[in-house]
Amino acid sequence: MEKSRVDGRDGRFIGGYISTDHMDRAGETLIQDGLDFEPFLKKGWFNDNHDGAGDSLVGYPTMVRLDNLAKGHKGWYVEGELLPDGANPRADSLWKIAQGLHKGASGRKLGFSVEGSILKRDAKDSKIVRKAEVREVAITRCPVNTQTSLDVLAKSLAVGIPAGEPGSAEPLQTEALEGVGTKKKKKKKLTKGAAVELILAIRPGFSRALAAQIVDYTARHHAA
Repeated sequence: MEKSRVDGRDGRFIGGYISTDHMDRAGETLIQDGLDFEPFLKKGWFNDNHDGAGDSLVGYPTMVRLDNLAKGHKGWYVEGELLPDGANPRADSLWKIAQGLHKGASGRKLGFSVEGSILKRDAKDSKIVRKAEVREVAITRCPVNTQTSLDVLAKSLAVGIPAGEPGSAEPLQTEALEGVGTKKKKKKKLTKGAAVELILAIRPGFSRALAAQIVDYTARHHAA
């Protein structure tokens, strides 16, 4: 995961949860089904720490999706790309910080905070936001929602769709892509359990449940 490479090209790819329905530091709760991310996905940006200056635009989203999380919670997951090396010093700095945190053992990560307009609050509890429109997402070291986190992404696992239901022990296909000009390694077959163990070996700070979610998601949505 030291070199970021997706769909056969190099880039500086990031991902993570940008919003969840956990209560944030301000005591507010965002109802995830009521968040509209279309403006962000179509025309929005990642910015550096809520700064409104033009040079704070450091990247853009490529996908967003609403997930069911543990214990009945929901959250929006994002994948995107930081601007190319040299295009913006602030993007360069954030990328170096994200890579440094990824390689370190502290378990600390940058986070995300959504920006936009609140359209509707709960009639009985104003701390509950029922509807909102999201236009930008800030990359910050002090997210209001501490459940958000930014990860460096790499296409280190290209997983085939397993037969049967999620959790099946049918073989998965894996290959490693480590950079430009690197030959593809011979594919090895992995059971779901082996794939989970591989992820935990790479990221020991992950829970087993999260590693299993990653394997299931990859098998469903990134089979190629």
